[in-house]
Amino acid sequence: MKKYLIVVNLSILTITTFIFSKEFITNEILVNFYSSQLPYAQIETIISKQQKYEWVGYLFIPIIYLLKISLISLCLYTGILLSNVKTLSFSKIFSAVVLADILFLIPGVIKIFWFSFQPDYTLEDLQYFMPGSLLNLFNPKEIEPWLVYPLQSINIWEVAFWFALAYELKEYFQEDYTKSFSTVMVSYGSGFLIWVVFVVFLTLNFS
Repeated sequence: MKKYLIVVNLSILTITTFIFSKEFITNEILVNFYSSQLPYAQIETIISKQQKYEWVGYLFIPIIYLLKISLISLCLYTGILLSNVKTLSFSKIFSAVVLADILFLIPGVIKIFWFSFQPDYTLEDLQYFMPGSLLNLFNPKEIEPWLVYPLQSINIWEVAFWFALAYELKEYFQEDYTKSFSTVMVSYGSGFLIWVVFVVFLTLNFS
């Protein structure tokens, strides 16, 4: 079951990434984005290199995905272990994370459908759009750059992911959903907060 879900998740993730890259991030979109910053000859060079090494990005998809799932599972494993749970299986926690992670595939599908009906959009629109996030309440171009990622990260899919994890892991807490959810908040929530702060730190230092 675990291997099957991983294959399904990776397949959907790769397909949506491929469709988005080929259908929406066109040469015209890239030229419009770079035109105010670089000469046309340099823009052509950048586009050419991106197309040449595009396959490398697809190779990293399973690596990044499995690393993400493993780190989340480790956070949860540590949190449950500290809750004095005696019977503990990293494999079961890993499977629970894989199952709950299906929720994060939904925004990618919505994004494809959304921009399929948008006649005019920019690269910034593609980068900033996150259905169901707090960022939708603001104009990304009018706020500080370091606020973009945190506002994107706080979304209904993330909240649903927390609830789904608590549901899948409640067996470790004698079916006590409240205790399961509080453990998810403390363990995964801490890791999530650290990651967001880390991205904000990078944004502030490289912007």
